[in-house]
Amino acid sequence: MTVRFRGAGSIALAADALGRWDGPPCLLLHGGGQTRHAWGGTTRALADAGFLALTLDQRGHGESDWAPDADYSPDAYVADLRAVLEQIGRPTALVGRPEPPAPPWCSSTSPRGWIPAGGSGSAAS
Repeated sequence: MTVRFRGAGSIALAADALGRWDGPPCLLLHGGGQTRHAWGGTTRALADAGFLALTLDQRGHGESDWAPDADYSPDAYVADLRAVLEQIGRPTALVGRPEPPAPPWCSSTSPRGWIPAGGSGSAAS
């Protein structure tokens, strides 16, 4: 099911949700040049394990809006992430791909608690 979040500055961010709405949320963040669909079977595995799996198209990717001010700085991505987490409204596991170059949400200003996905190649592997 596709859902919408509001990022920093009310930018529209597309996401897919799979699993129980009352399950513990897990937000999966794609690497550069990818979309929320990069997570493939990972989303299904999390949902089958009882999680609410959320995959997010970050600003300028997939079905999310492009930034009207062309701000794709690390701080802008982190601000979007903080806004999404606030809308989720409960503790949320963060899973992402720290591929070179490191995604902005891996910056020192990122919220604590993100879990880098191991391995190389596609996030769906």
